[in-house]
Amino acid sequence: VEYAYRAVNIYSAYGATVTVSNSELRSSSSGVYIRGGDSEVEITDSILTDNTHGFYMYASGTAPTITGSTLTANSYGVALSGYTNNELNNPQPVITGNSIYDNTSYNYYTDSYTNASSTELDATGNWWGSTDPSVIVTTIYDQNDNSTSPVVNFGGHLDGEGGDTIIIFTITGITDTTVAENVAFSGISPILDGDTPIGNITYTISGSDADLFSVDPVTGLVSMVAQDYESPTDLDGNNVYEVTLTATDEDNNSANLPFSVTVTDVIEGGGGVVDTSYILNYEASSEPLPSDGTWNYVTGQTGFNFAVSSATLTNSPQTSYSGISQAYQFNGSGGCKRRHRYSMETQDTHLLNIDKNVRYPFTCEVPDRQRDGCPIISLSFHLPDRRQ
Repeated sequence: VEYAYRAVNIYSAYGATVTVSNSELRSSSSGVYIRGGDSEVEITDSILTDNTHGFYMYASGTAPTITGSTLTANSYGVALSGYTNNELNNPQPVITGNSIYDNTSYNYYTDSYTNASSTELDATGNWWGSTDPSVIVTTIYDQNDNSTSPVVNFGGHLDGEGGDTIIIFTITGITDTTVAENVAFSGISPILDGDTPIGNITYTISGSDADLFSVDPVTGLVSMVAQDYESPTDLDGNNVYEVTLTATDEDNNSANLPFSVTVTDVIEGGGGVVDTSYILNYEASSEPLPSDGTWNYVTGQTGFNFAVSSATLTNSPQTSYSGISQAYQFNGSGGCKRRHRYSMETQDTHLLNIDKNVRYPFTCEVPDRQRDGCPIISLSFHLPDRRQ
């Protein structure tokens, strides 16, 4: 049928069953026009082309089906218009397994639906002239474009006329992250969004540093052995380890997600981040320097105890820095007639947890003669950068 006003006109028909099959409807205002009524309409294996509207429905709440047909070179391939404030008049066609492409205005157009945002139309499994969803969506006018238009579900689109279904899913739940050096990285299992994959998923990895990672092929959990910040093994040598996770289903549909793991520096042996800002101040001790001859005047080195009357710790360290020898440097002043400067170092790592009721052993160097009965007025220390 061609050059008609409406090649097939179904106007306020009730109780009818209409089948259009193996037909070519062209060069008309509408290839198929449905308004009102409750007729059952089935369109199969037909060509609707060079019309203003290939298929047009207005104010009819029926659910006609279109399958195996081609709607192309029309101004609108499919055009659906509801009747505002009456949900019963929302068109509900089921349009699957067709080729709907190269229509000049829209391949699929909708408007004037009641409760449009909660209405979804089935337009799955069609060929739209492209395999790219970002292109397909521009040829469909729906809720994304107009609040009175319903949602058009065009998922499971085909890869060509009469082609196979394209399954599109994405990997989420994994982002760029960091891990301290000498600590193994273990990520989280990925999440798949989008279409349902066909069969089982297999996970693999690729990328410039993939040989340094491992992946569980079933769960997609990616891990990496502990790395040394001072001796990076990533391709760029910048401690940023890059990898791409790929999920592939049994029909060879796949999704990729690149991400990176940055290894951060820590103080070797101590497990803490390098920081030189820790300051500890000691107030006066009532205990004088020993006068019993225990000082060694020849070498200036001796064992010696003192008591802390009070202590203030700012920027409390995150770690005891165990295993680091001579981690703390102290300076003090004497309180007798002649002032003395004392430089002290200790290997006692427990001094980070100061208890004023405990005596702490030190090794002291006294550059001038020690005077009997000189009390320690004050001591302070800083935690130097022990990076190795």
